[in-house]
Parts: sequence; structure tokens; C-alpha cells
Amino acid sequence: MKKKMIVSLATLALATSSVLAGCVKTNDGGKESAPAASSPAQQATASVETSMEALPSELLVSSFNWGWPTVDEARDRIGPELEKALGFKVKLNVLKTGSSDEADKKLQLWAATKATDMPDILMTTSSTLAAQTIDSLGRNDILLDWNEILDRMPNYKAQVSQLLPISTDVETGKLFRAPQNFESPRGTKPATAPLIRKDWLDQLGLPMPKTTDELRDTLIAFRDNIKLPDGQKVIPSIDFGEMFWNNKYMFDNPEYSYAGSGNVTVGLNDWFTDKSDGKVKRHDMVFTENLFEFLAYYNSLFKEGLIDKESLTMKYGQYIEKASSGRVGLFGTWGTHVMTVNDSLASVNPKGLFVGTTVFSSKTNPSLNTDFVRKAMLGVNSYWIIKKSISEENLNAFIKYMEYTMGEEGWKLTTFGQEGIDWEYDADNKIVETQAAADKFKGSLTEKIPEGIWYYSPTPNYDLQANYYAPTAYDKRADVVETLKNMGYVQGEPVYTYITDKAPYVLPGPIELKKGAGYATRWKDMVVSSVLAKSEEEIRDIIAKWQETERKLGYDEISEERTNNLKTIPDLE
Repeated sequence: MKKKMIVSLATLALATSSVLAGCVKTNDGGKESAPAASSPAQQATASVETSMEALPSELLVSSFNWGWPTVDEARDRIGPELEKALGFKVKLNVLKTGSSDEADKKLQLWAATKATDMPDILMTTSSTLAAQTIDSLGRNDILLDWNEILDRMPNYKAQVSQLLPISTDVETGKLFRAPQNFESPRGTKPATAPLIRKDWLDQLGLPMPKTTDELRDTLIAFRDNIKLPDGQKVIPSIDFGEMFWNNKYMFDNPEYSYAGSGNVTVGLNDWFTDKSDGKVKRHDMVFTENLFEFLAYYNSLFKEGLIDKESLTMKYGQYIEKASSGRVGLFGTWGTHVMTVNDSLASVNPKGLFVGTTVFSSKTNPSLNTDFVRKAMLGVNSYWIIKKSISEENLNAFIKYMEYTMGEEGWKLTTFGQEGIDWEYDADNKIVETQAAADKFKGSLTEKIPEGIWYYSPTPNYDLQANYYAPTAYDKRADVVETLKNMGYVQGEPVYTYITDKAPYVLPGPIELKKGAGYATRWKDMVVSSVLAKSEEEIRDIIAKWQETERKLGYDEISEERTNNLKTIPDLE
């Protein structure tokens, strides 16, 4: 029987800004195995110490969730196996929110009430606001400093060590937020790509669009020539929310763009170091023509009925639901979302197929240079935080949970399921799905999670990923293969290089917190006004007035503050 290579679920977690309590990958806690690098004496000592630790009967781990599947306790197979290995039950407490913004606001609310109702263990977003709020909680003696426990977590520490300096609170030198989901050169792929219906392209005999002009022509063809079987109207394209940020990369300056970056601290604040004077500046205040082309393009799509007008107000759940309806030709997101949406689309149209592609504006990127898509920041997509008041038993249990699931035995269990039932080894000692699992799940994460597969994985272990299914093994899915090819990924070559410019890693300082407040809202308002503008001249006027307002509110002072704060960032070369 032909075996199917198992899908890389860790990659999906990166694309979705982490799922559930994240994706856990830990160590052999059940057998109390010490990490491989430890000596036999160290292993024996660790085993004795662990066996004497007080542990609870149940560990509660909380996380925000704004739309992905959760476990079905009646069908859960992995939770009971995890409990046997750990000696206690792991219960994931899902905190439902409508978006990451709502999760950040909830975190702020907890901070305002001294976190009295905040869970002891929580996975949060990694936005600028979240980072600021978390560090403030830590300075108020509410959160645990992870430096106090990292030596007890060698498997976890080995995976996140390069990220710890940029997660550290610069005021205290303490680590109140530790990476939960993050980028790794061994495990990630180029991230930027609008997803487009390849089956519609094939049906109309159209090539994959490479420029924004070609993309507009393609959307017109979708609108005018695709006939849906139920008679519904085609939606040529959609985007998420009123800022249209996902596909802004198409118009970015190639030299300074961070198209492949994860969301570390920048949020919308696309900062860079200007090589001409060494000052930290923001893209939207410097590259005015790029900003204009971006806004004028979306203005034209809106006027021509090529983008869903609800895109200005859609929430994330609505966005994904609409993309999966079978009516949409293109939507702005990251390439690795292709697995999620295609799994959902299959229930509506089994022959439907989204793939990712890379599109550039020939006006702002005349050479159509793709190099910047292969650059990435040291990306943290979500954080772990722990309250200082956590009981010793629960802290011991969390450490044991993390170490077990990031070790080989626990990582395989939580990531792939049960050996012999869900997976087996191939001739090269790589992990593949059993034929029964392939037939049952058909590669769908949505079908696996209710049974507990991948649901209990709190943090990626890219070393194990590379060892057992290699950096590219999940690329056996047709949608992923096509997406990566379209984004310029070549198997066997380095995925991309990390951005070493320190500017994007600087957290806002006191001046920015005061004078830069409301930037995201002003950005959204400017984008909406421009998309609805009646002429290109009106768009230019909106941009000019917006930039003038930004300067009056203190942009130059914020730029100077960020320039001075570069020294707080470690050397990234």
C-alpha cells in the first residue's frame, strides 16, 4: 500500500498565529528520561528529583482561541495516553475570542485588575500591545521570571534560546514572556502569498498571475466567466479587515520589506534602519509612492467590484468561513494557510483547490525581485506567561508537561498520534501516516484535532521535526507543493535568512506609548478613506494629510527614541 507522508502541523500553527494552547512538542516525562545531552549521572539525579516532586491530579493550561477546532472529550485518544505518561491529566482551557485584538484587550483588562482572574498558565498573542502588557505585569511582580525555571527545561530551552534575548524585558532584564510558537530556519517556509483558486485558473486556461496588473485581469476573468453550480455570485477576492495589511507586501520597497516576517513586536509599525543616516524610520512615512500604489490598487479593486465590500469589516472567523464557501477566487493571507482553507473547502467543493502565489507591483518592484520574500524576522508568534503565584505542584506539572511533549516520545504522541494506529516508520525511519489514518483523516487537521492529535502540542521542536519528517516532508500535499513553488522555495536550499536589522525588534518606549497611541486606528481609517476615495488625487491628499498628522503627533520624536533604543537589542548578525 502506498503511504502518505504526514502533514506538518507545526507549520500550520505558525501560519495561524498559534492554535489552541499552541503546538506542543516535548520530552519523555512519563519515563523520566533526561535530555540526550545529559550524562548518566545527570540523568539519574534528574530522575530522582522529578519523582520526588509534588504534582497535581490535573494541570490546567489556558489559551486564546478565535476559530480553530478543539478536542472532543468523548473521542479524545491522546489525552488519556498523555495522562498515563505524566501521571496527571492535562486540561486545555480554551478562552474564546473573536480575534487577536480581542485577546489583547482581555490581557489589558487583566492587567488593570492586577490579574486576579487571569489563569496561572496562559498562551497569549505576540503583538506589541501584548508584549508591553506582559512586561508591565512582570514589573508589578505578578508574573514569573522564566529565567528561574529554564534550567529545568533543557528540551524547551534548546529550541528557543536564540529568541530569548528579544523576548526579554529591557527594563528589568527578566523574561516574563517566553516563546510559545515561533519561526525557525529549520522548520518554516516563505510566508507571504495570496491564495488563489488554481482550479478556476485551469478551467479558464489562465496562467498564475505574477504582477498586480495580471492579478486584476485574473479577478475580472473570475467575475465574468466562472459560473457556480448553485447559481450564486462569484466573489473575485476578499481581504481581512479594514487595513488590507496581508497583501501590502506586493507594493513594498524590495530593499526594506520584511514580507516573510513573523509578528514579533512590529504589529503594523513596519520600522527599519535607514542606511543613509542610521535612523529608525517607518515605511509608510518614507516610501510614500509605495503606499500610494497600494491604496490606489485596492481602491480600483473596490470600485470594479473585484473585492468583497465586506472585507472592510470582516472578522477573522467570517473571513475564513467565506474563503471556504466555494465562492471566492482569491484571499489575502499567508501561504501556509492553504492547508486549512482547502480542508474546509473540500466539504463544499472536493475539486476546489487554493494555492499560494507571489505577486508584485511592477511599478514599485520593477525587477519583480523576490529576495525579500525569503527574509524573516526572528519570529515569535505567541507567548507563554506564568503567574508568580502559581502553586509549586502546578509549576512542576507544567515543566514536566513541556519537557515530555518536547522530547521524542511525547512529541511523537502529541504531534502524530498513536504509533501503529495513526503513524509508522518508513524505510528511512521517517514518520508517515498509516494507510488507515490516511483513509480516515484524508490529511485534514480539522478531523484529527477532535481525537486529540496535535491538540496537546504546546511548542514546536524543530530538531525533532527535521529528524523525523525533514524540513520538507510535509510538502507532499499538492496544494503545499504548488504554493511553495510559486513562492520561490527550492527544496534543499535554506528557507530564508533572518533579518538582522535591529529596528523591527525595538519595543515602543515611553514617548511612543504616549504620542504614538492610536496609530493602528489611524492607519485603518486612512486605508478605508483611501479605498473609498473618488480619485487618485484624493488618495494622494489623504496620504499627505495623514503623514502630516503623524508628524504633528510626534513621529519624529518616536523615530529618534527608537533609534536610541537600538542598543537594547542584541547583535543579530
